[in-house]
Amino acid sequence: MTTLREQNNTTIENIQENPPALFRNMPKKDLGDLLQSAVQRKVEAFEELLPGFPDGNGHGFLVLEGIVEARKNGTIIEQFSAGDFIGEAFLHSKAQLSCDLTATVPAVVLIFNRGDVVQFFRTRPEKLLKIYTMNVIEAQHKHIIGLYKRIVSGDTQLQVSL
Repeated sequence: MTTLREQNNTTIENIQENPPALFRNMPKKDLGDLLQSAVQRKVEAFEELLPGFPDGNGHGFLVLEGIVEARKNGTIIEQFSAGDFIGEAFLHSKAQLSCDLTATVPAVVLIFNRGDVVQFFRTRPEKLLKIYTMNVIEAQHKHIIGLYKRIVSGDTQLQVSL
């Protein structure tokens, strides 16, 4: 695994031009600096993102290419594709992911270490952390709405089958 700092800047520039929701409204320079702390990893189909660390171990993940599934006890909880961030609250909480993350097709992900990201925000104006926090709240709100829709859909399907 290599950091983006060690690779060409094409990936960083692409993300800066079309940032995922979690990084929306961040100044390009700050976003570029944050992205440089990430580690880019190519993952083969059916390979775990962090083998040996089923709880995420204080990491956040940005999917650049491919599809990654979050599974709990063999059940698909959610599917993530390019531009999706997994574990967006990793910065604000030491709570660990409670699922396995596995690529369903070959994928490329950026892995963010909690300690590196905390250090990044400590060296920046507080306003930047507020922008990030608002984006996290919005992302979690969308997750809750999605889960609610799945529950309602499941309830409707259950009623139809009865």
